[in-house]
Amino acid sequence: QPAQPAQRGAEDRLFCLGLDDSSMCRQLHEIVFSEYLDADMSRSVSLGASIEEVESFADVALGVKTADLMYVPEGERRAADVVLIDQHLLVDNEVWMGSDIASALRARGFEGLVCLMSGTDNEHLQELQAQTVIDVAFSKSDSPVYIADTIASLCKGGA
Repeated sequence: QPAQPAQRGAEDRLFCLGLDDSSMCRQLHEIVFSEYLDADMSRSVSLGASIEEVESFADVALGVKTADLMYVPEGERRAADVVLIDQHLLVDNEVWMGSDIASALRARGFEGLVCLMSGTDNEHLQELQAQTVIDVAFSKSDSPVYIADTIASLCKGGA
């Protein structure tokens, strides 16, 4: 059973989770989380350095596993508030589509904000954003401030 996103009080900061095959993009995710969203960095992280991290992403997002891929006792589980997923993942010659990962997350009961990142053109971004499982699609050329402001406004109920 997936954990539910916690209600955010002033002291309860966002739990944000990224997924990207590029180490530079993972660092950018973490900067957005820590510097622009003031997320809970004891939990927030960006994964994707290994096949195991990609395949465990949904479990981490749902609070079933920690970012270190260890199982979390049922009473201590907290689902991510926000996921930021790269649309095209290639790790050790294995390929995943972020939109498929987003669909699988929703199918498992994920209720947080689902954001996709893509390096493609605006038309493709609009197609991605039109999918019901995706709340917002960003271009990899979007600024960290724009990404963070959009996430923050959606988390406050602007969706």
